[in-house]
Amino acid sequence: MIAAHGLPVQLACRVLNVSESGYYARRSRAPSARAIRHVWLTDVIRQVHSTSRGT
Repeated sequence: MIAAHGLPVQLACRVLNVSESGYYARRSRAPSARAIRHVWLTDVIRQVHSTSRGT
């Protein structure tokens, strides 16, 4: 995502105070249960909002 926005990974890691190796390790991990639930819940909220005609 960082590279997709044209920001060098090295610079982003320095600004965010994280290691480059940690950044790359996190990128290769599977999504956490919390992240999966967040995506699911966001979809549910969008469906409810659409069903209620935006209310």
